[in-house]
Amino acid sequence: MGSVERTRPLRIMNISGSPCDKRNAIAKAAAMDEHIDVLVGDWMSELNMPTRAYNVANGLGIGYEETFLEALEPALENIAKKGIKLAANAGTVATKELYDIVVKMAKDKGLDLTIAWIEGDAVLDLVKDKLKKEPKKFVHISTGKSLDEWDFDPLFAQCYLGGLGIATAFKAGVDIVIYGRVADASPIIGAAAWWHNWSRTDYDKLAQSLIAGHLIECSVYVTGGNFCGFKSLDWAGINDLGYPIAEIAYDGDVIITKVENTGGLVSIETCKEQLLYEIQGMYYLNCDVTAVIDQARFTELAPNRVRLSGITGRPPPATTKMGLIAFGGYQAELHWAMIGLDIDERVKLLDEQLRHSFGNRGWRNSACGISPSMVRLPRIQGTKTLVLWMYACSRRPKMPRTCLKQISSDRHSIKYAHLSSGNFHADLRTAVPKVLAAIISAHNPIGLSSSGPTKRVQLGRIVYGRAGDKGSNCNVGLFARNVEEWPWLRSFLTTEKLIELMDEEYKGQKIDRMEFPNLWAVHFLLHDHLDRGVTANAWYDILGKFIAEFLRLKQVDVPVVFLEKALL
Repeated sequence: MGSVERTRPLRIMNISGSPCDKRNAIAKAAAMDEHIDVLVGDWMSELNMPTRAYNVANGLGIGYEETFLEALEPALENIAKKGIKLAANAGTVATKELYDIVVKMAKDKGLDLTIAWIEGDAVLDLVKDKLKKEPKKFVHISTGKSLDEWDFDPLFAQCYLGGLGIATAFKAGVDIVIYGRVADASPIIGAAAWWHNWSRTDYDKLAQSLIAGHLIECSVYVTGGNFCGFKSLDWAGINDLGYPIAEIAYDGDVIITKVENTGGLVSIETCKEQLLYEIQGMYYLNCDVTAVIDQARFTELAPNRVRLSGITGRPPPATTKMGLIAFGGYQAELHWAMIGLDIDERVKLLDEQLRHSFGNRGWRNSACGISPSMVRLPRIQGTKTLVLWMYACSRRPKMPRTCLKQISSDRHSIKYAHLSSGNFHADLRTAVPKVLAAIISAHNPIGLSSSGPTKRVQLGRIVYGRAGDKGSNCNVGLFARNVEEWPWLRSFLTTEKLIELMDEEYKGQKIDRMEFPNLWAVHFLLHDHLDRGVTANAWYDILGKFIAEFLRLKQVDVPVVFLEKALL
């Protein structure tokens, strides 16, 4: 896919994991002394994609991600000066419009940059046409239901493309490639295939680069961000976590590192956590290749330098992931604070009052939940003040301000009939209704008693973990600190034990279990655990990140010999 074979490894750096990442990351990366060949970044997520699609469909705003322009503008001069390539996932639903703005930005600065955009991800017309001809053609990846059973009118349909189009663009001399939606790790595949002149059938090499992309796609998640071992970090650098770099050799060898003299850490543990994040099992699918990851292995070569190995490749699947977006109505929420005895009964009282109000006003569904304090013997009132949230959604086409007035009036209508020592929060911004987008057993187990006497401690004191979302699915991976503790963990952490630890969080959904022996990890895929996904979720954990820490909080019987080592 490239013009020449290069003998040295490609150095590719991720500088954005989402629209929420630091705006100055591209400029800092382009200005630093450390050599980088390609910068990649993602300014899209399952949160802003539906929002942009809804806005464009209703004439309410722009369809590309504006934060990308804010980040790019101060970096352009150094990108041009140093010959750095850039691949940006930022077009959302208006890639050509974003391309036009970037072209003008470069021209206004007098820069000689070749810029291109990639299309083909927007497929709404194709979907509608095929749906008319074959109503059962499209089947939901989790539920198995066909699209014709969906009770919504699609606004936008977008496929998650591969990276070889990016490779083609770089080969043609393009400096900056903008696309609407490629899969998160695809830019790394494209950059490596271009740099090393790989063919479309170099599956093992492509697979290694795919997982390299998975490791760095969430920016500092692999260098100390979202890391359950955060206490081991040097806190002097926690406000400047280094952005990750993947060094990819011609034979597919991958080393993960970070910018020198920056905070954070690249270790076997940070890499394991990120590998286990947002995966769906032993096969990692992409339009360009299928990566087989069950034998993945990490080796520390030096401080902040970790090698990835054990990944093999197979041909890509015949299908690709598609996100379908529709207007699902409005959702809104209010928060109450409460304190005192009989908390469960207090919640029931308020829940009954609110459901009565919501039910009479045409809300489609509503929910009440409580965020409890963990302090058993309070010395300060705030440590036992609990937060109760109220959530409601409706498909009625009302303007948000009208809906806010409706909820607010219900709140005031029960003001003096409320529970004792309870009060609503004065900040009503969350009550402004938002658009609602409708979007195995262990092998060779050992006896748990074989590790000797046990003591009851929190699981997270001896086990690392990471969890994440993919649509309405949630994945959670837990791994042992060392190989000696791995046989116990894989025997202990059965599907049945997971259900027991989840307690009331388990609602009967399907659970897939698999093991990663080289990572000393057990991974679970929780189907439909996240309600309807990030934009239609009635709970705080809209991105599926909490479940790993929830499980690590649980008290379990742990072999005493494990507790002789330093705890996490």
